[in-house]
Amino acid sequence: MKIGYEDPDVKYLDEVLEIVVRAYREERKDVPCLPVEDNLRDKLRQHLEKLLEGGSGVMITGEDGLRGFMVGIKNRELFGKYDGIYCPIYGHGALGNNIKGLYGELYGQAAHKWVEEGSITHAVALFAHDVDLIDTWFWLGFGLRCVDSIKEVSPAGIDIPTTIRKALKVDLSVLADLHRQHNLYYRKSPTFMPNQDEDPVLDLRNWLKKEDRHIWIAYKHDDLIGYVRIQPTAESFVSEYREVMNITAAYVKDDYRNSGVARNLLETVECWLKDNGYTLCGVDFESINPLGSAFWNRNFTPYSFTLVRRVDDRILSLKTS
Repeated sequence: MKIGYEDPDVKYLDEVLEIVVRAYREERKDVPCLPVEDNLRDKLRQHLEKLLEGGSGVMITGEDGLRGFMVGIKNRELFGKYDGIYCPIYGHGALGNNIKGLYGELYGQAAHKWVEEGSITHAVALFAHDVDLIDTWFWLGFGLRCVDSIKEVSPAGIDIPTTIRKALKVDLSVLADLHRQHNLYYRKSPTFMPNQDEDPVLDLRNWLKKEDRHIWIAYKHDDLIGYVRIQPTAESFVSEYREVMNITAAYVKDDYRNSGVARNLLETVECWLKDNGYTLCGVDFESINPLGSAFWNRNFTPYSFTLVRRVDDRILSLKTS
């Protein structure tokens, strides 16, 4: 079959949309709590229009139409000092019996363009239960970095200690030191995320300025030992659904880990979500943070992985064509 290569183009929007919706439905077979709304296509269409108009990548066509696509968004200093490309969960797909071969061709064409543009870190999100596709990316040199997970709101009915309560604005100055410790925690081995120093009080105040954001804090005597915060949206388009609220930060001091504090904080959040009409709770986290990964994987189900490859930057000094 004769094939052709094209730049991303919105003229293929409907065909791309069908491929993405099909993949989402397949993931729901393994994660049935993933939301389904009548406007799923409309929601994805909005994201795809923006991606196909401004993204970088390639589309492969055959005599019978679109066969596959891979389109990413350029990011400054992605996971390092060099620019990178992030290919969202709706930014790639393929049809046919030889998906592995087609993905190899797609990535070969797209990666050539990305490196020529100076983007050497390549990140791609994909559905967590597509085992064959995960294996395909593994053989293309990618490793796991981030996880999006979800759970039904189902409080266990355990008694919440009175030492956990919802934070008020007046608590931010007390919470600041714990928030700073949380930020610095990610610099440690094996996570090695070089988070920048920040004004923790200012950061918390700016975060709380936005609508429908909430923080719960845990005490031991007079010592603040943990906190968790939630907000309406996070990294994945799934987080945008109205029945979902998303945990975007959680931290417990070293001395109080594995003592039930984190579980009590999560129970508190779920009770509040249930009382306020939310049916789903989402979280995104780094797989390279073993302590966090262990907790979230005990309580949530992954539906999306973000895999990353760092191309040897010395290639930039050589011709790649």
